[in-house]
Amino acid sequence: MMFPKIVPDQRQNRNSNRFNPKCSDGLGWTFTTSSTYWTDVVDPSTPSADPSFNLLTPDGKNAPAPWVPFTRAGCNVGAVSIANMELENTQNDITTVWNAGASRQRNAGSPGANLLEHCNTGMHSRGFFWYIKLPARRDRVSVLSVVPPNVSAQPTLLEVFMSWVRISEVFLLAVFALFMSGCAVLTSSSGFGSVAPSITAQPASATVTVGQAATFSLGATGALPLNYQWRKNGASISGATGSSYTTPATTSTDNGAKFDAVVSNTAGSMTSNAVSLTVTPAGVTLRSIAVTPASPSIVAGNTQQFTATGTYSDNSTKDIASTVTWKSSSTSFATIGAATGLAAGVAAGTSQITATQGSVVSPNDPITVTAAVVTLRSIALTPASPGLGIGNTVQFTATGTYSDNSTKNITSSATWASSNPPFATIGAATGLATGVAVGTTEITASLGSLASPNDALTVTVASSNASDVVTHHYNAARTGTNTNELTLTPGNVNSAAFGKVAEFAVDGQIDGQLLYLNQVAIPGAGNKNVLYFATENDSVYAVDADSVSSTAATVLWKTRTLPAGNVPLTPSDAGCGYINPVGIISTPVIDRSRNAIYVV
Repeated sequence: MMFPKIVPDQRQNRNSNRFNPKCSDGLGWTFTTSSTYWTDVVDPSTPSADPSFNLLTPDGKNAPAPWVPFTRAGCNVGAVSIANMELENTQNDITTVWNAGASRQRNAGSPGANLLEHCNTGMHSRGFFWYIKLPARRDRVSVLSVVPPNVSAQPTLLEVFMSWVRISEVFLLAVFALFMSGCAVLTSSSGFGSVAPSITAQPASATVTVGQAATFSLGATGALPLNYQWRKNGASISGATGSSYTTPATTSTDNGAKFDAVVSNTAGSMTSNAVSLTVTPAGVTLRSIAVTPASPSIVAGNTQQFTATGTYSDNSTKDIASTVTWKSSSTSFATIGAATGLAAGVAAGTSQITATQGSVVSPNDPITVTAAVVTLRSIALTPASPGLGIGNTVQFTATGTYSDNSTKNITSSATWASSNPPFATIGAATGLATGVAVGTTEITASLGSLASPNDALTVTVASSNASDVVTHHYNAARTGTNTNELTLTPGNVNSAAFGKVAEFAVDGQIDGQLLYLNQVAIPGAGNKNVLYFATENDSVYAVDADSVSSTAATVLWKTRTLPAGNVPLTPSDAGCGYINPVGIISTPVIDRSRNAIYVV
């Protein structure tokens, strides 16, 4: 006599009349349809001769987890093989297990069936599931146990009574477990409490090429059965009712489409995140690269621009010079910009030029570099037309221009000469000129058969007893006679050759006389001929006398003599109504021996 049993877990440990299923991976089992379970129909020891079900062996020993619920996707249950399983408790199979048309057949697929006939409750705690069925005749299924189907004897009253006692015990334990897990079991015949769906893994956006299919999937938990409905741009997709959805072959119109899924059960529904489908055009591939010009030749020091043209699988062509990687096989002869394709000749020789994009490499294109043959075309001297005082020096520089338009400093390789050494001499190998006496000389530089144009050098007196003007009317006697005048004579002071040369703006009126020093050493500027003057704004200027031209002049320095916190005098203070402001009125006095200038 076999009474209803609760099958133990796969480790064959009895579980106090309850079944706490665990997969070998430690996760709880879930179901894809209501009331689905499996049974082993073949005895592994006698696979072709044993007609009995292997749930409970005749000697009362439990078989190794023959009745274990798991998803259609499979679950590792040890030695039990899916190949040896057949699905029970479907509408078709129930007919052969229970009486056709029985309430058990009607309720087999419904989680809300009468509790005493069928209780299939998913508890939220780690996905434990309970399966309870009433005992019936010995040739029927009873509480997750099966007896050989060829046994047809009716149970005795004692057997029936003992079965009901065991079922009552199981029922009470089930109700207690459901209560402790927070699941309220309904006492009516309509069913029990359920857990609404929860999405545990959101779908992800996908990118495919035109013609390819895209697949979206999600994970969800909740009371079974879970129903899925995938949507495209908010509209339901016919037949897309699984946990994953694969699109048909995509077209360009699918680009940017939004996909989501609604998961539902009897307790509610939940909508997944909407994800995007990106469909890219079917691309063409690069077949070959051609480099031009073919076999160019350049002189060392010159450059050559290369161009790369790509030919594609659709026979189209494109200039890809800026997207390929350029390379020269011999950089000692010619270099090339890796991103530009601009080659430069280094020395006489030949180098192979290639262009690469991805795995496609152009054929070699040889570039021949010949030795540069350049000639000196001209020599230019600086500074132009300089002046210096007797005993002072000036450095000349020679710059050569060549046939390839290049330039070079040839000061140390040129030969220098002065046309009038009595006025100024110059170092033949250095270009350093020295003033000897007042006068003008022509400076030249030559290299080989080529000579520079003449560059005039004027020598003036640098001492204070020559052309310096250091006080009002030239001397302390205020005679107004400049006995040291070097340039002006009665012959050249006339309306045709004498007059205003230039003018430039300063910050106030000038009422005193302009003073002049010849060849003053100015820090950072060398020797300069300098004009000095003061303004009614209490400013003193030092201006490069040789820079005065048109309306501009080079101010070597400027200083304000008004003490801090003071203000210039007003016309009423000085009694001069036409001067405003009133500052330095008189001519300054210069003491060159002390490097001093005095103002009042």
